[in-house]
Amino acid sequence: MSTFGYASLKVTATQLIDRFGREMTLRQRAKTGSGYDPTITNSDSTITAAAVSFKQSEVDGTKIQMSDKKIIFTSDIQITSDMQIIDDSKVYSLMPVKEVDPGDTPVLYIVRGRVS
Repeated sequence: MSTFGYASLKVTATQLIDRFGREMTLRQRAKTGSGYDPTITNSDSTITAAAVSFKQSEVDGTKIQMSDKKIIFTSDIQITSDMQIIDDSKVYSLMPVKEVDPGDTPVLYIVRGRVS
């Protein structure tokens, strides 16, 4: 039995995001100090991602709102829900992070971004 080359899917996904995506700022937030009054330090880096609107049929007004964006990243950077994306001067909080990883090969991340 032959195995499917999921690594080639990762390469294709990266090429498509690089081609059709745009530069955005990924903000990682580090908390130091006490849990009650932590100091938050932001560390920004430029990444390429694709942001698309949700289909009207996906918007329910609660879980997915009209202003939410579906943001797609390559798997080169591990995305977590405590990060933020800055795109066109809008700061998006990242809602549930979905890693697309068929055959245990991370291919890309899809998150729901909501304006903070």
